[in-house]
Amino acid sequence: DPVDGIQLKKEGHVLAQTDLYFHHSILTDSANKKSPFADRRVRLALEYAIDRRTMAQGLGMGYYEPLGQLASVKDRWYNSELKFREYNPEKAKQLLREAGYPKGFKTNLISSVMAKMDSRIAIQTYLNKVGVETNLEILEVGAAFAKPYQGWEGIFSPGFPNVGNISGIIGRWGVPNAYISFKR
Repeated sequence: DPVDGIQLKKEGHVLAQTDLYFHHSILTDSANKKSPFADRRVRLALEYAIDRRTMAQGLGMGYYEPLGQLASVKDRWYNSELKFREYNPEKAKQLLREAGYPKGFKTNLISSVMAKMDSRIAIQTYLNKVGVETNLEILEVGAAFAKPYQGWEGIFSPGFPNVGNISGIIGRWGVPNAYISFKR
């Protein structure tokens, strides 16, 4: 936690970054053909709607890195050729209009009690600003771990630390029944 990190530094402790950290990721139910997220433009709108740099700076207090992919720049899986989409709420609204959602839509934002609530509320606030009204649903740990195998409607934001950086998520991609609501 950034607050703990700042306090520990004040007390003279040396901090080391491990390979266990939070990816504040969101996964949409894009495999559901009836979902707004089945349309690539809607998924792109989410990227433009969320100010990841401000979230990393404000909520992360210097410890978070804004990501445009699941890999950190320190990861061997990081792809420097992937373009980081900068915060642009007008572009997000334009993409939503093009996808047939000029007034936005309502959806679920599903997360875990272990997730950082301030980041979930920030995501919810950014999405609401472009017309994606979210109902925040917080699950107990067991239910959150089961969700990728059961499927979900809307947006799933696990919020768990991913051991081994990106390998925490990538390791589950080979499991046929994992992240069943997410279009691969």
